[in-house]
Parts: sequence; C-alpha cells; structure tokens
Amino acid sequence: MKYFTSKEVADLTGIGNSTVRKWAKENNIKSFGKSYLWTEEDIEAFKSRNTQRGYPAHKKNVRKFD
Repeated sequence: MKYFTSKEVADLTGIGNSTVRKWAKENNIKSFGKSYLWTEEDIEAFKSRNTQRGYPAHKKNVRKFD
C-alpha cells in the first residue's frame, strides 16, 4: 500500500497544505509524528468532502410574505 504525505496531497489536489492537514486531523488520518500518512482512499474521501463555506442559513429565521 502506498502512502502520501499531506504536502503531496496538497500538490495533487491544488488545495492548501493547512486545509489538507486540518481535514486529516478531523477525519482521523494516520499520523506519524507531526505528519499524516494518506492512502488513496483517504485522498478520494478528501476530494468528495463538503466544500460549502460558512454555516447554512437557519430556516426558522426565514420570513415568508404572502
């Protein structure tokens, strides 16, 4: 099984290294010291993550007009 570093994942996906490392920490990617070791499955999961920014709007605050 081949492993990739966070830097390699950042280069492959075009996403910043800090974003890649944050996602790895939140999603329990294997770590070795301060480095994360990514599998191809981990990279695919990262690519299919939710990329929506911010928080969704609260529907209870939406005002309806007749």
